[in-house]
Amino acid sequence: MLEQMREQYSALHQKLDALLAERKSAHPNRGRLAIRNVGRIVFVDFTDLQWLEASDNYVKLHTAENVHLLRDTMQSLERRLPAGLFVRINRSTMVNLRRVEALEPLTHGEYTVILENGKRLTLTRAYHEKLQEICTF
Repeated sequence: MLEQMREQYSALHQKLDALLAERKSAHPNRGRLAIRNVGRIVFVDFTDLQWLEASDNYVKLHTAENVHLLRDTMQSLERRLPAGLFVRINRSTMVNLRRVEALEPLTHGEYTVILENGKRLTLTRAYHEKLQEICTF
């Protein structure tokens, strides 16, 4: 009886994993963040985010129109955001890869990341390999 229950649990667990993987691959860039903002909650789509920066115990979320403040860590957000859409370029900055217009080489393996809005950010050598895994350049 116990062995049969284990098998059923295992089969159910595999089916759930397959469903979650299918759902994630079908909509990899869908989702949004809920941000508390002066007595209300604002929802920001992942695709609307241009770049994110650490600011003490908060993360500043930059969109085309606004800057939102979220009480969270970069590490936590990095796990929650779609890996194929966002990449960390230095200790305190992540960018939306769809918003990157160009990379300009600096010295010693560093780059300037130029976003479509003209914002210039630094890709440090320590994060160069992570970006290279996602993008081929």
